[in-house]
Amino acid sequence: MSVYKHPCKLGWQMIKIFHGRAGKPEYIPFCGNREEALKFEAELRGTINHADPGWNDLLPDFLLTFQNRASVNGVKSMGYSMKHLGSFFGDFKIRHLTPLLIEQYKANRLKEGVKKKTINIELSALSSYLNWINETTGSLYKLPKRFTRRETRPPLPQVMTIQELGDIISQMSGDMQIIVSLMGLCGLRRNEALTLTAQQVDCAGRILRIYGKGGKWRMAPVEATGIMVRLEQLCKERPTGPLFISPRTGRAWVDIRKQIGSAAIKAGITKHVTPHLFRHSFATALLNGGSDIRVIQELLGHSELATTQGYTQVADTIKRAETSKLVANVANMQSLSGKGFPLENK
Repeated sequence: MSVYKHPCKLGWQMIKIFHGRAGKPEYIPFCGNREEALKFEAELRGTINHADPGWNDLLPDFLLTFQNRASVNGVKSMGYSMKHLGSFFGDFKIRHLTPLLIEQYKANRLKEGVKKKTINIELSALSSYLNWINETTGSLYKLPKRFTRRETRPPLPQVMTIQELGDIISQMSGDMQIIVSLMGLCGLRRNEALTLTAQQVDCAGRILRIYGKGGKWRMAPVEATGIMVRLEQLCKERPTGPLFISPRTGRAWVDIRKQIGSAAIKAGITKHVTPHLFRHSFATALLNGGSDIRVIQELLGHSELATTQGYTQVADTIKRAETSKLVANVANMQSLSGKGFPLENK
């Protein structure tokens, strides 16, 4: 048996079956790629052992089934995951996929610098494959154990201090300075600031009507006089469409990370500064200043208080760090004066 490309039909393969020297060869058309045609040929030969399949034996069937049921993005994600899974498990039988082998795969991916969340996506793809094999063949293969939610929890962001926030804003000019100020001093998300229109600005009341995530509206007060004056000017210049226009494209800004990164370098800030970090810093500064968490919830536009409470972890970390600095400074002063520090453990 051999597989050939069909000369007439695009995407079709021809499987040629030989019947000895005396008999004429038989051609069986197959619509699919070469890998699927080879798989079909192997089934005709009866060479696939469904009771003990290898990694690649049932994979084409699974991917075809998955493609017919999943979304376009789901198919792309599955293909990406299977590419990495296949490079590691390709030479193994399915029964070889023991918990120890799965842990080795996770360890290898971590060494490559892959995030645990990404590895979990790949392990979910593996679970889907094994589930499908179990349903198809009646097997009882165990599913892989993924990283827990605690293990995949992202580290607390390094928020900016009020001084650092002011330093970055001072390094900017023009509309970019206003955009960053809206994020850092009013708590706007990047897209909320970039798509702001004149209809959303109440100049008399010094209020912004923000259309946020989930189609929710909220009010954001503007206390900085300079920001309000510039917004009022922009509302007169651009009564329709976005207020902030990129001088390079003549359209609304799309990405401002480069401008923010350059300003942070000029300000001497070594932290990884992103647009969303300004919103984090805004919320944390309010918490450190003693603002009520429900007021902050309204300013940020969070539906659930639990979302806002996530910022308290950052605020508590900063407070503890600042307290530790104070204790260390007082202890150092006592030591220099020759007196023992009363709170020091002996």
